[in-house]
Amino acid sequence: MNLSNRAITVFVYVILAKHCESVMIDVCDRDDLECQHPNKIDKTGHLETGKSQQDNILRRTTRVSMLECIKECFVTSQCMAVNYRKNWKLCDLLAELPPEKNLRNELGSIYTKVSTWNKTGILMVNSQKLQSNMHSQFICNSSRMPMVTFRPFLTFYCSDPAPEIPNATCIEEFGLYRSRGVGNQFKCNKGFKVIGNPFVVCNEDVEWKILFCCIENTLKPIDCGDIPAQCSSGVYTIYPTTGSSLDVYCDMVTESGGWTVIQRRINGTVDFYRNWAAYEYGFGNKKHEFWLGNKNIHTLTSSGDYGLYIELERFIWETSFLSFARYSSFKIDDTNSDYELHVDGYSGTAGDALTDPHNGKKFSTQDRDNDLLLSRNMATEEFAYGAWWYNSYWYNSNLNGKYGSTIKWGWYSGRILKSTKMMIKRRH
Repeated sequence: MNLSNRAITVFVYVILAKHCESVMIDVCDRDDLECQHPNKIDKTGHLETGKSQQDNILRRTTRVSMLECIKECFVTSQCMAVNYRKNWKLCDLLAELPPEKNLRNELGSIYTKVSTWNKTGILMVNSQKLQSNMHSQFICNSSRMPMVTFRPFLTFYCSDPAPEIPNATCIEEFGLYRSRGVGNQFKCNKGFKVIGNPFVVCNEDVEWKILFCCIENTLKPIDCGDIPAQCSSGVYTIYPTTGSSLDVYCDMVTESGGWTVIQRRINGTVDFYRNWAAYEYGFGNKKHEFWLGNKNIHTLTSSGDYGLYIELERFIWETSFLSFARYSSFKIDDTNSDYELHVDGYSGTAGDALTDPHNGKKFSTQDRDNDLLLSRNMATEEFAYGAWWYNSYWYNSNLNGKYGSTIKWGWYSGRILKSTKMMIKRRH
């Protein structure tokens, strides 16, 4: 190659190098602002490399460039800054850093406040410029086909601060997520044990939902009334007597919580037409439909003064209505007395369908006839078909009847009664 040809070759390389340098801000992996602005501070934005905020994370998305991350922060309510982890193309949209919190050291993370960026420049991305950059990338590296894709972000998140969980610590590596449908994992502090699933979730209604609580390792609740008030509804182990334990469903929402659920009907998936032994010891799924067991109900109600709360869901003309019946006093005797019912002190909206004529009556099932009929068993009659404290043909309630047919409370029966729940609570 002669001297003139070499000169021409050098000239072409210089021109190409200058051309590539002219678009280096966009080509440096196009989103690698550390490459573009290695001194951290310039007129484009203030970058804090090796730093991250781990509190008040609004939401997270992946496979986006840093410019896209910053752009989304501009159009997101309450977003003040972003964490960007370029190795994973991971973007955190951040609310304001709490005054008592500091940024943390994190290798590979970039933290930047959007207030240091030109909002107009970020939002008004010129499509012609993007096309030019794509062409330049193709010339400078012909083996690489560039793609410029803006991916949609979730548009909803929990705007309220996340609830504080007593005696628990969040163990998420990058802080607390606030995206809709995202859960944050916790662990109980020393000396406490977890009950439930150790997560706090921003649910589909963009509200925080706590799925667990932490209780002392030494706590042995007699019933659901001893479960800490901050705990959510769910299955807990109680210790009604010394040396005995029982799994029960606790309603921690209704009227200040602390209710031990003894019966639940939801959709008829569990057959309630059962014999004496089944009703004595209990059956079903405590997270769904079940009867706690007459023996267990007696053990609880004989250990103190208990009240009864019955919740009814009625379904009329495709509209659901909730009503309740509350009794200030409730207990049942032991098996020797055929679990005779004692109930008094009605209040509520559903009407009193238990005191008269069922108070003082014994429990009957298909194979144990304790009603007042001389020759027939109400539990096996077609219009009852269940297990209850029957009187005779006259009865006001039958919550263990056949679902969609013979369930009854006062004037409401059959398909009208969609769900039932019976709960007891100790009076302190």
